[in-house]
Amino acid sequence: MGIGGNIELFGMDEIKEHIVLDLFSLFIIEKGCCNILESIVSPRRLTGGAIGICLKGSGEVMIDSKIYQVNERDMFVIFPQTIFQPISFSDDIKFFVFGISPDFFATFEIGSLISYFVYIKEHPCMALAETDVTNIMELCELVHQKSTRTGKSFMREIAEKLILALCYEICAIYSHKKPIEQSTGKRKDVLLADFLYLLAIHYKDSREPEFYASRLFVTPKYLYQVVKEKSGQTPSAWIAFTVIVNAKGLLKNNTMSIAQISDQLNFPNPSFFTQYFKKHTGLTPGMFRNQN
Repeated sequence: MGIGGNIELFGMDEIKEHIVLDLFSLFIIEKGCCNILESIVSPRRLTGGAIGICLKGSGEVMIDSKIYQVNERDMFVIFPQTIFQPISFSDDIKFFVFGISPDFFATFEIGSLISYFVYIKEHPCMALAETDVTNIMELCELVHQKSTRTGKSFMREIAEKLILALCYEICAIYSHKKPIEQSTGKRKDVLLADFLYLLAIHYKDSREPEFYASRLFVTPKYLYQVVKEKSGQTPSAWIAFTVIVNAKGLLKNNTMSIAQISDQLNFPNPSFFTQYFKKHTGLTPGMFRNQN
């Protein structure tokens, strides 16, 4: 079976706007040339799962506060509720990504593979042989192809068996190869990663840099210096950026009122949320919703 015929191609700047999260999603990610920051930089807790394979180039990704260097033919496995953030990429980066929705995981039985899954979650990155890359990509594409057929019986059952085969394929690789270890970063790099990890968890709880500094056991001044030096942005800018990105996502969901979104993001009242949103975007929440 040829690989790539039914796979969507996205620049990183297009991901958030164009990927429709079906039960299974297949796409190729390449580094875009504009508006990349909002699509790739904000740390996110992922509700679904994913398998990513680096097809070209190299980069660093943060998976649950650990930073990994990924190169050509390296795979990473993401489980639901994992906090994930791409850190940096080479200009020629190219990823194959297979996404699995949380709806599928709600009923999927992994049985005897549970011990492997625990190990893979702790060691999510693995260097693959060329044959491994081909086998995994072909299985992913087959799952996607079968799950998107219409008017056929037993589509869910077929997809589950194919996913199980994919799981066994990955577990077989882990059974005879050592995973990629996390990068040994310098203290400042580790502090930045830890700050972004905390931010992904607590952005609803506090918008004050002091909150994060206290949990990292550093002074707000030192946190400011390190985050600014290593990322080019201040802690306050990162906090605002993360809050606004998540607010935009909620505003695009028309099932929630602006008052409900304000409450979910822990603002004291909708008026304060509106002021905060307009300060950082130039638009009120209502204006943004109408435009999107």
